[in-house]
Amino acid sequence: MIRFSSNPTRFIAHLVPTGTPLLLTPFLVLIETISIRVRPLTLSVRLTANIITGHIIMSIITSPIVTSFYIIFEGAICIVQAYIFTLLPTLYIDEHV
Repeated sequence: MIRFSSNPTRFIAHLVPTGTPLLLTPFLVLIETISIRVRPLTLSVRLTANIITGHIIMSIITSPIVTSFYIIFEGAICIVQAYIFTLLPTLYIDEHV
């Protein structure tokens, strides 16, 4: 919002690829704006789905040996997800600042 208010032309130009026909520009701006607004929601839904899936698999597995290996596997997945969850917002902020 800050970038839009300081220089709206440059912000809109960032949303449209070079060489786009003038007739398509309003539609592309609308689609890209919606895409940017929905990104945090899709990230949180994906993260929640991954966490719930892990818990469901844990409840299905009954063998203690398999469960312990799965817990280690889930720990590794948590580390990767934490890295991605912190990296993606940083990349999105850098892209739009």
